[in-house]
Amino acid sequence: MKGSGKCRALISEEEEEVIYFDEHKDAKYIVACDPIDGSSNLDAGVSVGTIFAISRLSDEAMKDGKRPKVEDMLKAGTDLIASG
Repeated sequence: MKGSGKCRALISEEEEEVIYFDEHKDAKYIVACDPIDGSSNLDAGVSVGTIFAISRLSDEAMKDGKRPKVEDMLKAGTDLIASG
């Protein structure tokens, strides 16, 4: 995501804080993901993977290259660009 130059920040259940890609201040997208890797999943014999959501930042949130606030990154499901 960082190497693409399109992602401004990554939100992960695995991290306490938002991961910002400050070298891409004009990037328009936010990715939220949650790895499905719990041991209870493995015991059940089901596949593991990652769930994700991609959303676009508003022009206001991108203003002056500042870091978007958490509130800027919270989107309704109907506003997502992609998810899986």
